[in-house]
Amino acid sequence: MPVLGGYQIMVEFNKAIGSFSKISGIRATTNVLDSAGPSSKGAPYQAKLPGSYGCTPVTFQAGYMIQLQSGGPWWANVEHIQAGSVNDVRGPCVITFMDTTHKPVLFVELVDAWPSKWTASDLAVQKNIAWMETIIFQCEAVKFSWDV
Repeated sequence: MPVLGGYQIMVEFNKAIGSFSKISGIRATTNVLDSAGPSSKGAPYQAKLPGSYGCTPVTFQAGYMIQLQSGGPWWANVEHIQAGSVNDVRGPCVITFMDTTHKPVLFVELVDAWPSKWTASDLAVQKNIAWMETIIFQCEAVKFSWDV
């Protein structure tokens, strides 16, 4: 796998492994709710409380999923989604950032993820490029871990 900007970036989703050079959209938001009520002394108070949680679609670009053979893990996921069976493929999508010595330095998990869109770019065998694609994952939550 290529070292990209000092880091090697690997993606694993339902037994399919890939490598991409561009990843965007890894972010989550927690909406704020205003709450008002009386305090224990009777005076009114106002507080901000966490509300609904959401995360944005995550886009992987300029890369590939390794197992491209028929019946392989990546295509099995795609076939389920095309048949409308998203619940059959929902699962963790783990993004691993490794330093130049191949030591993991950061894990990002997209919780209950599933690919909602993928595209293949032009194939260029003469340039020794077998497959380049864009994949957009939907997810329910984002978890970061530096425990390696």
